[in-house]
Amino acid sequence: IGSTFTDIAVTNVFDGIAVHWYKGDYFDQLAHMRDLYPTKLLINTEATYDKSRFPDDMSFSEGAWDFGLGYAHDILGTLR
Repeated sequence: IGSTFTDIAVTNVFDGIAVHWYKGDYFDQLAHMRDLYPTKLLINTEATYDKSRFPDDMSFSEGAWDFGLGYAHDILGTLR
């Protein structure tokens, strides 16, 4: 992104930056991108709750919120 946005003519062509990851979260990096390019939209292309982040006692039974809470972490952290 940095090398693309060093040219003002190129920067003006883009309205935003799409982001997507599969493991972990990168909220600090998103905040850094927002600070570097405050006029650009940050577009989350997908929410992911990777199996490596599942707690040992995670429940997949009907009515359990464990899986939803994992997705909420990803979505709300990105929106923050």
